[in-house]
Amino acid sequence: MTSTVPVPVTVILPLSELLPDVQDAFVLARRPGGWDNESVQATVHRLFDWLGPYTSGQITIVDGQPLLTLTFTTPAGRDPVAGETRFRAASTKADRGNVGGALREFRELVQEFPEVAKYHRALGQAHLVGGQPEQAEDAFLHSLALDPRDRDTLTLLGNLYV
Repeated sequence: MTSTVPVPVTVILPLSELLPDVQDAFVLARRPGGWDNESVQATVHRLFDWLGPYTSGQITIVDGQPLLTLTFTTPAGRDPVAGETRFRAASTKADRGNVGGALREFRELVQEFPEVAKYHRALGQAHLVGGQPEQAEDAFLHSLALDPRDRDTLTLLGNLYV
């Protein structure tokens, strides 16, 4: 098993550029003395729970403007090559009609690699084929949150809505 060293990825966004619902969720973490870090963390985990426990956040004020800093740290010890091998095997299972077996594998892959859009898409497709449209929609939306231009996911979501 290949071990990888965790490399944090940080994104800094002005709070004013987030969707109104997201802004409102963070405003609830504001206290008279500043931002309550515990409430900010709880909000980050609630809004970005699909990225697993690897995402943290904080709000800082720069030039009078609140900025949301999100940090995603991949866990150590994951093997992305083995993950891809498992993904291909699960896809083959699904192609051969064993959607239930593939579904279990896709769930595990999404839990282990929450940042990989195609794993969410495959999970959604397995749910769709298995007659679980709500779970399919959720997985497709998570996939699009990671890769908004993924044509396959957009097509599958469109088919679901039709």
